[in-house]
Amino acid sequence: RLFSDTAVRIFSFMDIRPGMRTYVVPQGVHFVWPLGKVGDYYYPEIESPVPESPIRLRQLSMSPRVFTVENFMSPEEMNVILAHNKDRVKPSEVGFSGWRDSTRTSSTAWDFNSWAAKRVQRRAFDLLGMEFEPELADATQVLRYETKEWYKPHTDWFDAR
Repeated sequence: RLFSDTAVRIFSFMDIRPGMRTYVVPQGVHFVWPLGKVGDYYYPEIESPVPESPIRLRQLSMSPRVFTVENFMSPEEMNVILAHNKDRVKPSEVGFSGWRDSTRTSSTAWDFNSWAAKRVQRRAFDLLGMEFEPELADATQVLRYETKEWYKPHTDWFDAR
């Protein structure tokens, strides 16, 4: 599979513009945004939900590879997701085991169903250059922190061995 430097799948050599970088991605492997320099900007060719403001990635770190994503959600989408989940938040759990402890005092909801959450899921797949696969999609997580609530700083990692 061939991808452009803006995460667009290339199906024909006619789609390659002069000066365009292209990337070969083997079957079964996902497109990964090319490594640039800290501070570099990338403009994916996907529609922004914010009028006249393109979605823009800015590289923050080389290792680990970290980007900020600007204009990924519109204020309307944020408001819909917050309203849809206002009465659905429950005390946050640690991991997927269903237990609670004093390291996390916030409240959480998972939105699989609002039109805004579904749109955000699809946009995330587009940003990654992936075909949308519902079984791979995470719900949109909504967190609420009241005054003096917190989540103890921690590192998520696992031993690759």
